[in-house]
Amino acid sequence: MSTSDPLAVRTPDARFESLADFSYRPHFVDLDGLRMHYVDEGLKDAPVALMIHGMPTWSYLYRSIIPPMIPAGYRCIAPDHIGFARSDKVTDPTWYDIARHTTNLARLIETLDLHDVTIFVQDWGGPTGLAQVATMPDRFSRLVIMNTWLHHDGYEYSPGILNWIRQNDPGGLFRDNVPQRFGWGTLMAVATQRVSPQDGLLPLLQGEAATLSPEAEALRLAYDAPFVGLGDAGVTGPRQFPLSIPVHDHVRGNGQAQARHFAAINATSLPVNFVWGLADDVFTGDWGRRWHSLIPHATWDAFDDAGHFLQDTHGERIARLVLGHADRDSDQSALEAAVSPIAATVTMPRLPWSAAFSGSPRRRASRTVLRSRRHVRNARAHARCHSRPRGGRKPELPAASAEARRTTHARSARNQLLMATAVVTARFRPARLGSRP
Repeated sequence: MSTSDPLAVRTPDARFESLADFSYRPHFVDLDGLRMHYVDEGLKDAPVALMIHGMPTWSYLYRSIIPPMIPAGYRCIAPDHIGFARSDKVTDPTWYDIARHTTNLARLIETLDLHDVTIFVQDWGGPTGLAQVATMPDRFSRLVIMNTWLHHDGYEYSPGILNWIRQNDPGGLFRDNVPQRFGWGTLMAVATQRVSPQDGLLPLLQGEAATLSPEAEALRLAYDAPFVGLGDAGVTGPRQFPLSIPVHDHVRGNGQAQARHFAAINATSLPVNFVWGLADDVFTGDWGRRWHSLIPHATWDAFDDAGHFLQDTHGERIARLVLGHADRDSDQSALEAAVSPIAATVTMPRLPWSAAFSGSPRRRASRTVLRSRRHVRNARAHARCHSRPRGGRKPELPAASAEARRTTHARSARNQLLMATAVVTARFRPARLGSRP
């Protein structure tokens, strides 16, 4: 780095050798003299699975999601924010803010020229990662949203978030004890329930050694690896994330931009899969369900036994869920693409309704197509009717009810049209395009 670059420290590569289940070759992109690390596995021309971490984790968090995604045909990319893992760690606290982290991620995406991206976000991966979808939507094909948020007017910060800020302020448990008495790895072992706070943290706070299971010790070593031997300077980046939450510092947290991105994400037509850990007092299940309800076409999956860091404990199950949703969406898209031109070319003479069930199977199916088209028109008219005030003759439906009714009518009409057209073309057998093992 030149003398004009911010002062930074770098973790020796030896710290990342022999980590459990994480033997990926490092890759780097230059950001004005700073080295940003990312994992890059899979075929270079394949659809991309972009996995964004938060605090105090790094790309190691996705070690169980990457293996199922590669044989399914994805290129897996998992970057480390500046200040984390193999990426350089700027030692000036004022260098860090959410707008800068967001810009760094955008530059990585543009440098690698990523397209057809399924983005996985959690914790701070939400504000930094979903910003990319809001500003570069053409590069993305699917959103996987896990235990995160975007700041906006009316968002109620949970007691868990407010306590997290306090514990990372001067005088707080983590601010005053990391890295001197314990590291972020110990916190991750506790947070993922591999050790209790009484057995994992209390002995360390009393100057004694903690006894960890082999699994908990391997996890601790992996999450501590980026910071070992770097002292206070090495943990500057992680320390700044809690202090950048918009309720604590609106400007540093990029709060105004987050609100715009929240509106853009809620209006997206891209597939959205919510996957939530319900045992989380930071981003609670109630908040996750409320957000899910704002995106009518989004799916909802949840784990009762998963907490805030669900990728660490439920990674393979998350990957299988996402691949299943992708397969079903691909099948539906292939079916609609094949059926639409067929339905458009079906022309039969108008016949009285009394003859609806007479004649050949092809003639009966063709009439069903015509009726389905009328059903589509009627459903749209019905939805418009229910979206307008009734002049006092009938109470107006609540917005949620009207939306549910519109969605039901549209889905019913579409399904009737698809089934009827499939009957017309007896030899039509849609292949499972895009299926993955």
